[in-house]
Amino acid sequence: MATKNPNRDDKSEQGRQIGQGLAQAGAAQLADDFLHGEGYVRDPECTSRFVQALPMRDVPSKYIVVKPLEQTDPGRDDVKSVTFFVEPDALSALVILANYARPELENVGIPWGAGCQVIGIFAYRELERDHPRALVGLTDISARRCVRGSLGKNVFSFTAPWPAYLEMEKHAEGSFLERETWHSLRR
Repeated sequence: MATKNPNRDDKSEQGRQIGQGLAQAGAAQLADDFLHGEGYVRDPECTSRFVQALPMRDVPSKYIVVKPLEQTDPGRDDVKSVTFFVEPDALSALVILANYARPELENVGIPWGAGCQVIGIFAYRELERDHPRALVGLTDISARRCVRGSLGKNVFSFTAPWPAYLEMEKHAEGSFLERETWHSLRR
């Protein structure tokens, strides 16, 4: 995400050698980003503020396991969040469901960060709130480019902290999900 800095631009011999090595290994785009920055942040000062603002935290476990929801046992597994990879219509439905029974209107957020940061450290931060919000991700264009082949062009992530997910699941029955507007979108 960084813009040019002394360690990674064409003025550093070490940086130039690393960039050349990346290019020779067949990673021309990565080499260009490494040498010249991705252009996602205006300058090194903004980059520093971005990095300092990331909700870094120590995770009190040796491993974090990512697996399909149907393979979890909430009685045994310490589930922290549920992430869906969804197309725009399903994203809309999840946003509605996340707000369905809550008095607040901002129960879904879109933090700016890498795709993995949104489903990881940002989701962990939400667990510290009294009413954790769901988060929309894969707005990072580098992540979008990387997952396009496996997930498709029109996919975003929607991560619900476990308490929010359970609330959404509880309220699905009797909601708009059983109404014609939703069914017409699914056809």
